[in-house]
Amino acid sequence: MGAVGLLTLGAYALLSGTTRALVHRGWIPLPGTIPAMIDPRQTLSVETMLGLLGEHLQRRWDQVLLTLVLLFFNIIGEEFWWRGYILPRQELAWGRRTWVIHGILWTLFHAFKYWDWLALLPGCLGIALMAQRRRNTVPAIIAHLVVNGSSAIGIILLLLTGGPP
Repeated sequence: MGAVGLLTLGAYALLSGTTRALVHRGWIPLPGTIPAMIDPRQTLSVETMLGLLGEHLQRRWDQVLLTLVLLFFNIIGEEFWWRGYILPRQELAWGRRTWVIHGILWTLFHAFKYWDWLALLPGCLGIALMAQRRRNTVPAIIAHLVVNGSSAIGIILLLLTGGPP
């Protein structure tokens, strides 16, 4: 279960470099304004993250709780909707190969980060395949948690300590 999450995270990390190169060459245009946290042109160091969070957010338990609640509802909401509701209905129409269509559509669902589709696609396909084969959303929830939770853990540690994790 966690292996798919780790493979997804690894594929994302490798392909994010390709995405950054394509953005820097101008082959993938970015919107005029983009939050630094998701801007592929930004190098996210501890210092950058602290600057983005601001000193007023450091050691704020309410922000830590908010991050955890948002992470929970993001993952549970997406997984129950996409793997619990949509995937079984797509399978009725497209059969065994549904995971391919489902994974592509889930990648496109992340339109707010269209420049990241290349890096997201392997993970979206892997999670869709696993959910379809196992007929269970729990492995997909765990894989999604590994990917989304890795950045949330860094943010939480910075919020709690005000320094490097």
